[in-house]
Amino acid sequence: MRTSVIALITIFLFATMFVSESNAQGRMGKRQGMRTGQNCTKMFTALNLTDTQKDKITSLRESHQKAMIDLRAQVQKDMLDLKELKTNENPSRNDVLSAVEKLNKSKDAMALARANHQMDVREVLTLEQRKTFKEFQGQMMGKHRKGMRGNGMGNGYRGRCNF
Repeated sequence: MRTSVIALITIFLFATMFVSESNAQGRMGKRQGMRTGQNCTKMFTALNLTDTQKDKITSLRESHQKAMIDLRAQVQKDMLDLKELKTNENPSRNDVLSAVEKLNKSKDAMALARANHQMDVREVLTLEQRKTFKEFQGQMMGKHRKGMRGNGMGNGYRGRCNF
């Protein structure tokens, strides 16, 4: 019983996060994207990346984006499978728990892919560039916390540039 309650809460939180993020993106529109783009342009200029570094980061980013498309699709499929199971008249506990475990594995794969990508990009940067990047990250996250509405929540800004 406790496991199923935890699983339901996890699914509810994930669904809430997905809906709130998509709503936030729609509300802010292009204005926020311009601000983020301006901050990223400043950061890329300050990093003073070589052409080789730019090419390597672009290649890493493109392959990561392709992988994430597949991983997101798998998460969505797993969510639909779980939803279908729960809408059955008498879902089996084992089937529901297996579906939740499968969904969690898919989410874990996304998190690992994201972390590996971040580390791959970090390895392309020199020590000095890493320090500069860390400084910009701190500044941008500070702006995110202050936010445009006072609390930093729901404004669609993630505080990161597209690497």
